Amino acid sequence: MQHEIVALAREAGFNEVSLEDIVELLDSHGENLSNEDLVELSQNSVTNQVSVETDSDSEIQKKLTNKGMLEAFTLIESRMTILNEDDPNMERNMKCNRLIEEGIYPYKEIYNENRKKATQMILHSFFDITAKETQITGMSIENEINNALY
Repeated sequence: MQHEIVALAREAGFNEVSLEDIVELLDSHGENLSNEDLVELSQNSVTNQVSVETDSDSEIQKKLTNKGMLEAFTLIESRMTILNEDDPNMERNMKCNRLIEEGIYPYKEIYNENRKKATQMILHSFFDITAKETQITGMSIENEINNALY
């Protein structure tokens, strides 16, 4: 069986694995671990978990969009309506609603900030266009207003 393990290891690309390595590894599983060995294993485990979390964070880049948040708010509100209509215990219902509202409040703040930014961008682009048109025509805003009124 040990020879089969060596052959499998070499097929997998571990050409440096020898029969002595396999025997040593199998024998080590019968020994009790010392405190130092346990500490080292637990430190390696924590280090590996942190690196796995870091790797997965860099692979997946999540982004909150207003469309997604609005959809979530709509779903939450519709589900809360079901509970509001069916729950005979008003106190429990109000407590549940308050907890849910508190829980999604940070997302609502982000949603509202994003909407304000979008509105500001639209207004800025309007003023930029007006300023550019004024520079092109050479007319002041007052002249443009007077021409529009008369």
